Amino acid sequence: MNNNRNINIDIKEKIKQSFPYNPYDIQLEFSSNLYESLDMKKLCIFESPTGTGKSLSLICGAFNWFKDNQENYDLIKKFKERRDKIQQGEANADSQKEESNSLPAWLNSINDINRSIFYEKIQIQKNKLAQKEKSLKEFQMFRKEKMKIRYEEFKKNITKQQMRTQLDKKGHDDEDEQYCVNWKEDQQTETEIDIESMIQDYKKSKMQIQKNNEQDESENENITIKIIYASRTHSQIKQFVQEILKTKFKDMRVITLGSRQNLCLKFDEQSKQSLPQIDDYCQKAIGINKSDKSIPRCEYFTNLKLLQNDIEYLLLQKIHTLDQMRSESLNSQVCPYYLSKRSVIDAEVICVPYVTLLDENMRISSNIDIANSIILFDESHNILESLSGINSIEVTYKSIFQAFVQLLTYYDKFCRRLNPKNALYIQNIKNLCLDLLKYIKAEIDLNASKKSDKDYVKINNIQLLLKLNMDRIDFFQIKKFTQETRLGQKIHFFSQSPKYVPSQIPPQVNKNLKDINTQELLKNSPYMVVENVINFLWKMQDSISKSEKYSIIVKNIIKIEESSIQLMCLDVIEPLYKIIEESACVVLAGGTMEPLSEFELLINQVGKNNFKHFSCGHIIDEENCSVFCVSTIANLSDKPLIFNYQNKKDDQLFQNSIDIMQQLAEIIPDGLVIFVQSYTFLDKLKNMLLQNSNQLQQIQQFKKIFMDDKDNSNNTILEKYQKEILKEKEIGSQKNGAILISVIGGRLSEGINFSDKLARCVVVFGMPYSNIKSAELIEKMNHYDSISKKNNFSFSGNDYYENLCMKSVNQAIGRSIRHKDDYSVILLIDQRFSQEKNINRLSSWIRKRVKPANSFENTKKNIQKFFVKKEQENI
Repeated sequence: MNNNRNINIDIKEKIKQSFPYNPYDIQLEFSSNLYESLDMKKLCIFESPTGTGKSLSLICGAFNWFKDNQENYDLIKKFKERRDKIQQGEANADSQKEESNSLPAWLNSINDINRSIFYEKIQIQKNKLAQKEKSLKEFQMFRKEKMKIRYEEFKKNITKQQMRTQLDKKGHDDEDEQYCVNWKEDQQTETEIDIESMIQDYKKSKMQIQKNNEQDESENENITIKIIYASRTHSQIKQFVQEILKTKFKDMRVITLGSRQNLCLKFDEQSKQSLPQIDDYCQKAIGINKSDKSIPRCEYFTNLKLLQNDIEYLLLQKIHTLDQMRSESLNSQVCPYYLSKRSVIDAEVICVPYVTLLDENMRISSNIDIANSIILFDESHNILESLSGINSIEVTYKSIFQAFVQLLTYYDKFCRRLNPKNALYIQNIKNLCLDLLKYIKAEIDLNASKKSDKDYVKINNIQLLLKLNMDRIDFFQIKKFTQETRLGQKIHFFSQSPKYVPSQIPPQVNKNLKDINTQELLKNSPYMVVENVINFLWKMQDSISKSEKYSIIVKNIIKIEESSIQLMCLDVIEPLYKIIEESACVVLAGGTMEPLSEFELLINQVGKNNFKHFSCGHIIDEENCSVFCVSTIANLSDKPLIFNYQNKKDDQLFQNSIDIMQQLAEIIPDGLVIFVQSYTFLDKLKNMLLQNSNQLQQIQQFKKIFMDDKDNSNNTILEKYQKEILKEKEIGSQKNGAILISVIGGRLSEGINFSDKLARCVVVFGMPYSNIKSAELIEKMNHYDSISKKNNFSFSGNDYYENLCMKSVNQAIGRSIRHKDDYSVILLIDQRFSQEKNINRLSSWIRKRVKPANSFENTKKNIQKFFVKKEQENI
């Protein structure tokens, strides 16, 4: 026991030294518990309130552990054994102790040989890494000479390729030829040609180095441990990277992955091009779509191919944010997008958005191998919702119809040039689109005949598959055909060409789709409709074997032209469990992760022996934050304040809200942040303020009002609000600060810090419950009720509904306290907030500060006392 205590003391001291300042006690506890959990557990849930330095706690706990264990053969071997054990369904078995001493001598010998091979592989990787670093330094010293040599070599290859292309093109001058597919089943995937050749060029240029270590080693294999950090937004990832730079770990090899939209040097950050448009431009410019020469070759990608053996270490020589990666790559005139994907192989820490890690296809295309990886999910309070979104797909009726018309037109144009099998595949996709249109219409007509008031229809997965005759089609081969020929992209650009004229819709089709305004459906084509429909059909077929985990619904059925069909992933535990199963350890970190009942099924699957939960309090003193539940205006016996759907037309309720706002504007110093439950509420509040111009002027005598607007940039509103608060107060003016009114769950309610003067008071009007009649919500609630009964799972559909509401409240009110000396008042205005079940769903640090329900008049007196005391303390 004494030995273990000494180890804990040593670990704590080491972690403490790695902080850039003397850490708070809760930070040290967080980091130490994380350190001790990483090699013992498969799943960890760690909670630390916003403003407590959670990012630094994650870094100092995980990175210290990484430095100590990166090349630990026994630990990596243990990770593999534990992974195998979980895959065999032994998650709840007790962890076994080392038994190597009792093994036969010949098994010990094999273990020693494997250990020796492991460290030889590590040495080879280190040698390669050292060579890459040396090559970069040489390039930076002799850039002009190196560029000239590489360019001459590249020019020769390009000339040969151009000659071959000219021979191939002889006799094919038709400009429509670029859109025509000509695919054979055994041909190489077009999407991989240039990237694969880039890797092959790299390997050839390194022949001399490889002679020194003729090991047949895959460069993508995770021999040692890696850390993968994932967060929801790039701004959160940027903050994390900047925190690393404050610590002693700034010498680690860290790479951040972003989309082309973040990194492409052809488009600046203010570009109005969408991500799919930038992707298409890139794929043409680097030659993936070889038949399309409408866009010049990308010089940055070309330079990367020229210089990759010299410049591969560029983004790893020091830690960069995405902006700095763009700048560094621009200086060297190479593509940061493809260079960053290449850098993943040698990185120790990989920083990615959620979607890149949670989507298996994106993970593979980004070279991310999660085996032997420690995965840190930050801001993971909504990770299950993110997984649901990533694994669900929706297409509109309009998209399906336009996909059908584009396929029909494409087939009419190119049918004589297509080989029989390609023609058959295109016909199959076209017929699937038509059958899907007919099926959706039939379901909507049937629902209308029943005079149902529901605005959605649930569809049986297997019934739909049979109606579309997908059981008779080799859709796997069709999917392969569309991927390798890039059919969706070719049809999209064909439909955008000046010569494109949609084929006339056959009379039989018009008959099947009678009473539908087909001309309306043809207006304003959505982007890449054929590809979107194919992806939907593929996911739908893939879901059939696990139909209880998915739901198919047709939404917005009142007007068929505005309807859509959605494949919704209900079981989000399975995709997350797969990641946990394959990796070394997964950490879900957030300001509040409670209630844990949401993760109960996942914890049971992983095994309680493989699970760790840690939660800490807040760093602020008790008197620095007061939380008030406001139930009425003047007296507790008055009509209660309840901002629900039934009261949405109650003008007096909205007038009460404006009166409260006016009185708070007079007594709250600096910033007053108000969150309302919806844009509908915000619009009505705005209209009533404009109608009552006298009261609006009275409020603005004290504070200028800024309102969230979903049609404008939130950043602009926020900047104006901050500027108003921080500007110097005019002599003799009553004005003191500003009011920011935003929608809860919107961009201003999460991920933005309202520290110090920016939020001396946070007000929440009403409980932001989701629409109980929403198709998605009904299906998810039914799913949780079903698995609750089936698995004796305590988390019901109603719990899910309540949690959605309170999680968004917790996120919003947590924005105001950002450091130890910060202070703020929080007002929860709605009688329902004072109910015990809702108080219990508040973050623990907020929950223990909640005052008993009261009227606003009494609460106002307590608020005045709070700020008088703070003013006296600051004198």
